[in-house]
Amino acid sequence: MTAQLIQPAATSGEADAPTRTSSKGVVPNTIGLTGVTELLSAKHNDPVMNEGLHAHVWTVTAYWRSENFRDGRMLKGALRTLLDALPDADGILPPELWSGEAIAQRVLLLAECVGVSVVRPEGFEAWVSK
Repeated sequence: MTAQLIQPAATSGEADAPTRTSSKGVVPNTIGLTGVTELLSAKHNDPVMNEGLHAHVWTVTAYWRSENFRDGRMLKGALRTLLDALPDADGILPPELWSGEAIAQRVLLLAECVGVSVVRPEGFEAWVSK
């Protein structure tokens, strides 16, 4: 296992959580946060690579501040409901949700959480936070 180093995060005017470096690169520090994870299986069109309609499975983790007790079961159920509503009846994401970053941004907004990680097993990850 790789040792983790604490580094300060770039600031945007308010105190951001520090990040840590691991074998996966720089990832958010989740100390003081409650996170839940669900899978999103959907199809999308990538307007950059012109690959046509194709499917992926994204691992989506949403984080909330845990200063008060957070019922992970309730949060997990809410995240599942939110992710199920993103694709249409044919399992296709809307054009604006073509990237992991866009999916993460949408979940951040709809879940009213403080951070979202969206990962594909092929080695792609997006992180957004407030």
